Amino acid sequence: MITKMENELRLLKENQPELPELIRNRIDHTLAKLPELPTIVQRKNKKNKKGKWRLTAIAASLLIIFTSAAFYTIPAFAEAMRSLFSRGNVDIGLLNAQELGLIQNPHIKISDKGYTVKVNEAVVDPTRVIMALQLVNSQDQLDRNRLVFAKPNEIVIKDEQGRIIGSMYDQGMTSDFYYMVAYFPEPLKTDIVTIDAHIEQLGNEVQHIPNMHGDWSFHFTMDLKEAKKIRVSCR
Repeated sequence: MITKMENELRLLKENQPELPELIRNRIDHTLAKLPELPTIVQRKNKKNKKGKWRLTAIAASLLIIFTSAAFYTIPAFAEAMRSLFSRGNVDIGLLNAQELGLIQNPHIKISDKGYTVKVNEAVVDPTRVIMALQLVNSQDQLDRNRLVFAKPNEIVIKDEQGRIIGSMYDQGMTSDFYYMVAYFPEPLKTDIVTIDAHIEQLGNEVQHIPNMHGDWSFHFTMDLKEAKKIRVSCR
């Protein structure tokens, strides 16, 4: 019976939809924490206890795989995992911004040629702008390799006079979205910044993904007034 369950477990793992790296790491971490098989003194009971242990381990593995896959299919949970605040992405500045209510949702959703660019989280303070940008296909599946931020694609930061004061780049760190950042050499004096994105091409020569032309451009403004008030009060 144990052999049959092991085979079923193997088949389930092979047939499960591809889980994101964060989920896979948590599954591996949980399995690695299972205690070692204890040494059994009585030889006659060793086989039975080993069998029970293997059965328990298999059942635990099945539970982990099923629950991880099931939770990831829930939209709210899936979006949380793709957040700037999921484990591995967050820093103390982001946590402070979240606690103080400085996270902005620009509600960006631009579709063309079967692909959609989404932005639901952005943070700005006088020293930096951070934004989580997602690219999904027509089945709402993430595509982390198709968008390259090089000409003609660029995202710039403009001040209230329309002057370019910075440009955003993909910092990486996660396979769930493009972790876009821009740092400023000196604290910003402007109260309003505009995020101006020009995205006209999808494709990746390194990944052998052919180019596709379209228009996924967008722009939105962000207010620094509250962030500046908090920064002044903390001095």
